[in-house]
Amino acid sequence: MAHPRPPIFFADDFAQRINVGWRVEPGAPDPANPLIEPEHPWDDGCPFSHGTVLIDPTDGKWKMWYISTPHADVDNSFDRRLTYAESDDGVNWVRPMLDLAPFDESLARTNHEYVSGKRPQPTGPIHPRTNILLDHASGGSCAFASVFINESAPPDERFEMYLFREPSMDGPQTNGIPHVQGLPPVTKEDSNWLCRYTSADGLRWAPRDGPISLDTNDTCWVYKELGHRYVIHHKLELTGELPTGFTAQLPPYEIACCSPKHNNHCRVQWRRTSNDGIHWSDKQLVLAPDPMDPPDTQFHELTVFPYSEQGFVDMVATEHCNEQTLIPIPRTPDRFWPAAC
Repeated sequence: MAHPRPPIFFADDFAQRINVGWRVEPGAPDPANPLIEPEHPWDDGCPFSHGTVLIDPTDGKWKMWYISTPHADVDNSFDRRLTYAESDDGVNWVRPMLDLAPFDESLARTNHEYVSGKRPQPTGPIHPRTNILLDHASGGSCAFASVFINESAPPDERFEMYLFREPSMDGPQTNGIPHVQGLPPVTKEDSNWLCRYTSADGLRWAPRDGPISLDTNDTCWVYKELGHRYVIHHKLELTGELPTGFTAQLPPYEIACCSPKHNNHCRVQWRRTSNDGIHWSDKQLVLAPDPMDPPDTQFHELTVFPYSEQGFVDMVATEHCNEQTLIPIPRTPDRFWPAAC
């Protein structure tokens, strides 16, 4: 019987095979790299972060929704906008210049300026056409765009997206309360709004729901399991002791975030499901440090890719103090993720 898929890690029937050797070879960078580089004032600091890349089955194009930041400065990571690119082959990418969101270079701010409340005055130069889809004027800073296509949905809902917004960062206000454009103001301490958008073309997005009630930090990814049920993996810090089954001591979180008040905190990953994308199940811990991990391990992001009917492949953003690495980890349905070694 032929094996149903080429094994990325160990095949499901690996234990029953004989005369099989196992060899791990380092990957080689593709000669086409880098695929995306800074090109405009609004993506000069980071031309790609926190996004989704997929092939649109309607036109066969590769499409990319991602976060860009202006200025090549480590102090401007809060200044995030949702941007778009497309490709015929997944290698050569075009950033179409659209008239959806202009960019005023003088309005870009550093993290320090955001925290201090300093607001620059618009003085230009202004770029009327950009590849920005959602700017701060529509609801503040953007982060973690999870996009998928619903082929059987009504035309204006064919594209669906979950996006973090921070309306306190230059978002619209009603009676002094920042909110996301198209959604009613909500008084809440947490500035992060997890919002759901829909679109007919993947370019013009209409907000549908938000802020979605979800106990999470500022990192999450959403996908549809087998095209139906919503699944979310999100970051949430643990304090004190890890739950049963995860016996490592909590790492020194303050090394990463430079705040002693967060000592004995640990970034871990949780999973929830939903039938409607709005109301979510209780969280289930799926990835936390175990005794094989270094004591400074933090799990920031858990992104999931369907691999076959048997399971999924994941990429984990794993931080060891100030060093971050991406580690692929296999998973099958209804099982915990094994911790990274």
